[in-house]
Amino acid sequence: MNRALGNPSMRLLPGGANNPVILRAGWPAAGVVTTARGLAGFYRALIAGDLLRQETLRNALQPRVNGPDRVLLLNTSFGLGYMRPSMTFVTPSPTAFGHSGMGGSIGIGDPERGLAIAYVMNKMAGAVTGNLRGIRLLQAAYASLPQ
Repeated sequence: MNRALGNPSMRLLPGGANNPVILRAGWPAAGVVTTARGLAGFYRALIAGDLLRQETLRNALQPRVNGPDRVLLLNTSFGLGYMRPSMTFVTPSPTAFGHSGMGGSIGIGDPERGLAIAYVMNKMAGAVTGNLRGIRLLQAAYASLPQ
């Protein structure tokens, strides 16, 4: 895991992931810089059909990969570009999709519940994927929805 996630190590640069060199690099899987409102808006547009046709999104959300991840050593589940509920993408809903991020951020769309939510932090936590703060926020959001 260290070779995959630390090649090169962001922590060695002043400011870590916030170093301008990292931000300009467009590092795959580490290059999204956004606000919670912007990330939730992206998932809202997805589930509303503004970015993809509904049938295209449904197809993309079909699980394509399930099982142990060779890097994270935990069970993962992926559609086409989106994480599905698993040990690395903890969500209260089996119909949710999205992506968690290094440090604890998470973005979710749930077409069945009409929910789009995102959590980002000012300072990255030590988590590789998701964290307790984000999971509790998701649980509270789902608990507030009408049954």
